[in-house]
Amino acid sequence: MNNTDNIKECLEKLEVPLTEAHKINLNKVIADLKAMKVKNIDDYVEEFYNVFEFTSDERAKRYPMLMELYDNFMREIQSGDRNYRLMRKIRAELEQALETSCTKGQMQLIDCSQYITDIINDEFAEKAFIFGYVMCNEIKEETKNIFE
Repeated sequence: MNNTDNIKECLEKLEVPLTEAHKINLNKVIADLKAMKVKNIDDYVEEFYNVFEFTSDERAKRYPMLMELYDNFMREIQSGDRNYRLMRKIRAELEQALETSCTKGQMQLIDCSQYITDIINDEFAEKAFIFGYVMCNEIKEETKNIFE
């Protein structure tokens, strides 16, 4: 199941009444999400070159181990960082407080909102990681050319 299906399923299971305007807007957003292209590493590299107005060449188009490196990097940060563990503990406490004070429908809205926030954050982190990697390679190439 892809992210669009997950979001649609989350929204369809809501037990809180939505206005017709909300339903129309949510259906439009879901249609836009379905039409949205899922980005891969090549898309982010190309976007980097477009954003920073670099001329792309073959050496910058393929990074075979980059996503594996990113996944390992994220796992390491999440498992080894004391601040991250503390924030997760605080978040769990807040979620427990919400569960005891919100209705089921309100919790469903919070869950849907959090799911979408997670997708946004994941894409942002992935893009930032790839941009950083490509930028590092570009700086390396520029400095190599200066000293040759």
